Amino acid sequence: MVDTQNLWTCKFLLLLLIFNVSQINGFDYPCIGSSSSFVETIGYIATNSESYTSNQYTNSSFKLKDSKVFLFKKNKENIGGFDLSNVPVALADIKDVLGSDIVGFSRGIYFGLCPSNQASSSVYYPYGYKETLVVKKYDHPTRCSLYHCEIGLYFFQRSTTEDNFVTALKVEQSFYIGFEKRNDGKPFLLDTFDYENIIFPLYACPYFNWIAKLSLAGFIPSDHLINDNGFVTKTNELRHIFTPIYPRKTGDKYFICGSIKQPEGLDTILVGYKINHKVDLGMNPFFDNNEINENKCGNDNLEPGNTFSYSPGGLNFEDSNALMRYMGKSIKYYSGQYLMVYDLAPLNEIESNSDWRTKYYELYEKHRRTFVPSCIKKVGDVEATLKFKYNGKILSLNEDIFENKKIEYVVIKKIERSEKPLVKCHAVPNKYVTDPRYEDFYKYRYKTILQKGRLTKNKESSSSINFFTGTQHLYEIYGFFHCVIGVSHEVPLIKTTEFVILPTSQEIVEEVIETKSIPSADTSCKIKLLDVGELIEMSVQVPGDGVTKYKGSKDKFSDKGNLRIFKKLDPLKANGTIFECIYKALGKNFLTVKRTIIFDSSEFLSHLRMRIIIIGIISSVVIIVVFILVGVTIFSYLKIKKRKRSNLLSQATSESNASSFSKSNISRIPKFRKSNTSMSSSSNLSALSSKQTLKSNIRPTSTSKSPLKLSAAPRSTLVSSTDSGSLSKDKLKSGSKIK
Repeated sequence: MVDTQNLWTCKFLLLLLIFNVSQINGFDYPCIGSSSSFVETIGYIATNSESYTSNQYTNSSFKLKDSKVFLFKKNKENIGGFDLSNVPVALADIKDVLGSDIVGFSRGIYFGLCPSNQASSSVYYPYGYKETLVVKKYDHPTRCSLYHCEIGLYFFQRSTTEDNFVTALKVEQSFYIGFEKRNDGKPFLLDTFDYENIIFPLYACPYFNWIAKLSLAGFIPSDHLINDNGFVTKTNELRHIFTPIYPRKTGDKYFICGSIKQPEGLDTILVGYKINHKVDLGMNPFFDNNEINENKCGNDNLEPGNTFSYSPGGLNFEDSNALMRYMGKSIKYYSGQYLMVYDLAPLNEIESNSDWRTKYYELYEKHRRTFVPSCIKKVGDVEATLKFKYNGKILSLNEDIFENKKIEYVVIKKIERSEKPLVKCHAVPNKYVTDPRYEDFYKYRYKTILQKGRLTKNKESSSSINFFTGTQHLYEIYGFFHCVIGVSHEVPLIKTTEFVILPTSQEIVEEVIETKSIPSADTSCKIKLLDVGELIEMSVQVPGDGVTKYKGSKDKFSDKGNLRIFKKLDPLKANGTIFECIYKALGKNFLTVKRTIIFDSSEFLSHLRMRIIIIGIISSVVIIVVFILVGVTIFSYLKIKKRKRSNLLSQATSESNASSFSKSNISRIPKFRKSNTSMSSSSNLSALSSKQTLKSNIRPTSTSKSPLKLSAAPRSTLVSSTDSGSLSKDKLKSGSKIK
């Protein structure tokens, strides 16, 4: 445990050294201000043993007393049994150290501690790949290179050994050595590789144990390398993984192996290789166009341990990047990919060698050995059919006839409430159903989608189904389903499918329906359920009235569209009525729907009374309106009749006056005085008689020998003569003549 309050005033020097490892043991390299105190300074440099000179350690250094970053400032952290706090951090800028973009083969970033005489005897650092603390004594500058990266936590503890260190109660001093990322954003590049089209060199990438456990730092491999997606040797302690070095995107300049993960607040550093595309590198692997079902590529056997499958960019639906898959334990064929065979015998020889540590060190530090494919084989597409996959297993489908067409169906057992089976569609090659090499042939190239319902109905609007649950409505589990490819265009070689899922036994669906009207769609059964279930029996159980079945009382039911409605349901007895609808699908067990009706009869009666009142009010209003209309009609009729009578009377009066006028004028004619005298006394004749008399009196004048001239008398004179008649009478009596 570290008591930072009691730490001496310490200075730490980090040296960057170039040295030969075999010569560095016991070598007391020069340090500025060497003393018997703790480590003061950390120096760092990018170098190799051949370029070492004694003064290069002074080029870049970091004094711990100047540290502005501390780990565990607020709370202590227990690492390997030691409680650590306020741990100073020394960070090396990668660009400053390298002076270029690339470390280069056989080179590394070396760390030297000063005073060296104290460091070489009292400094320890985590070394190993277990979760328990194992330390190694610092006896020469440590480094971060392709072989391993010795950054992270360092301890200062005098008078101890590697074995005794882990049993100590506390440590005298601790510090952390790490990296700052480059300002230009470039990764920590270990080396450079060239490639030609799809011919990629295979080499080692750092892997999980490139950085020791419990060092506070760690290495996280890239997603495309995890799960041992490459050649991993057993004796290498997962320090490295061998993989083809290739561009994952068009125009990529780097291949990223993974990242250095440092404590919170410190930078994450990408690690990889620089890559360059070349037109002709002189690498000439054999290209094989033979059938892929042959386990050979040219003269090479397709062995899982030496075969990779390369998928060009834009081919896979989950990842648009190019992707390399290591066969590893078994050969697998994938649509549109290339099988690449590498001769990895030298690696296997190293692993079988008793001096494998030296051999691997030489491979990473002395003699860079790359591998190129000896044979490349293109994988062609095959015909396939989408199949239903249930809990990871392809289920066999049965055939039947439905609506005069063949249809496939599958029977599954009841899903318990706690179960959640995975469901999906999987493309199965037609000719290679039992061949394990084709098992996942289209798995990465096309996304398959399982949807509910008929294949021809709204497949674009249906959502993809990934699992069933025991709490789902049974309508979502049984019935029609279909499998399609998740692309906008047709894939001719892959056949879509439609099928029906049925239960092993008749499943019961219980529903409680609150309805507002009787009868209605709520008081019915669907004639066809989920497009496949046929209604074979319907019964209605009314409280107190027993059960009514459709087969025996068809007159009480009526069909409307896809509904069979019970039309004789008394609203006053509807509440609690149970409708049972029994369905079979393809003549097999399907679903029984039990529907309980909730109906408020008091509300119905209230509505009924209100309806009666409203009908009464409307009827009364109608009657009143009718009476008013009749009265208005009669009144109008009488008024019109009276007006007509008045008009006739007026007309008669006018004609009578006209008759009197005629008589008065005619009385002045002597030739007709007798007739006129007798006619003038008939003052009570009707208008029609006056008109006829006037015609008869006038008619003779037209036959007289001499023309008759009538003198028009003033209206007042005529009226006066008519009223008294005295003038005419006097003239007639005296026998006066008309001149």
